[in-house]
Amino acid sequence: QTGDKVWDRRDLQIYQPVRQGSSPIVDNENLYVAFDGTDQQFFIALDKATGDTLWKVDRNVDTDWDATLRGGGFSAKKGGKPNDNKKSFATATLIEVDGKRQLIAPAAEAVISYAPETGKELWRTVHPGGFNVAARPVFTSGLNHFLMGIRPDGSGNVTDTHIVWSTFKGTPNIPSPVIVGDLLFMVTDKGGIAGCLHATTGEVIWRKRLGGDHWASPILADGKLYFSSKQGEITVLTATREDPQVLASNELNAAFIASPAVANDSLILRSTTHLYCIADGHHRTSEQVAADVYPEQHETKRATAKATTNDGQDKRLAALGVQLKEMVKAGKLTPDDAIELYHAAA
Repeated sequence: QTGDKVWDRRDLQIYQPVRQGSSPIVDNENLYVAFDGTDQQFFIALDKATGDTLWKVDRNVDTDWDATLRGGGFSAKKGGKPNDNKKSFATATLIEVDGKRQLIAPAAEAVISYAPETGKELWRTVHPGGFNVAARPVFTSGLNHFLMGIRPDGSGNVTDTHIVWSTFKGTPNIPSPVIVGDLLFMVTDKGGIAGCLHATTGEVIWRKRLGGDHWASPILADGKLYFSSKQGEITVLTATREDPQVLASNELNAAFIASPAVANDSLILRSTTHLYCIADGHHRTSEQVAADVYPEQHETKRATAKATTNDGQDKRLAALGVQLKEMVKAGKLTPDDAIELYHAAA
């Protein structure tokens, strides 16, 4: 109501070469969030009114990563990034099964269910590797889907007993799927292959190439699926088990990474540079668009600001390079990690 800070926490630190990516979720009383770095992995519940820790559980999954690589036909890379297989960016989901709540929280090499009130582990399934997990689990018909369908009524390690189906063909690493009745819709982050699976069996019903790279999750609105790509293309499909009809396909001069949102009858799109609101009955002339996107009266000011910004960026990059070299010397970073961080900042 006021924007005044109620509380903050700065002591929850992990090492993530490309920074923390798991979103917090809330219920009536608590805030829950996963921290899965290369140095430590834990899940924590905070009192959302005070920020106090209610419970915190270690979630390091003890697996033989080299054996996992060999089992998949890969050789262990010498001198690779330490514990790179431990990091994850997934957001948890709260579900209810047989009148009891569960907090389904994917980690890099396992899906773990916690009791939201206490943090007690209810069950887990270990999956064969897969760092950089990002897609959020979705729940329907008594199954939890995270590249596989899992019955959530188990206890302990249920890897061998409760995985109903699994598939690694055409599954996304980053965008989350959408459940509509007994159908699961998804899109691959590379190549933009949209797919429809039967939610309780994993049976592939159809696949359709949209093209482009998709980091944003598809959304459902008014019986339609909206897909937005990094190349700026928005594709609208019918949410059906039949071969879907492309209702619309529009390309914007933009790159979409964030998932879209719907507010009443408006579609909200956030690109890497702009925020768009699209609604029926509204029209902007080419002159209005040009005035917003290419304001000639501000060209000189923008050019001056850009030059100043570039100079400041060069100085900050130089300082970062010195800092990274010191961290490598101190053994806090590998040379590969330092190079990756520098290029990311640049």
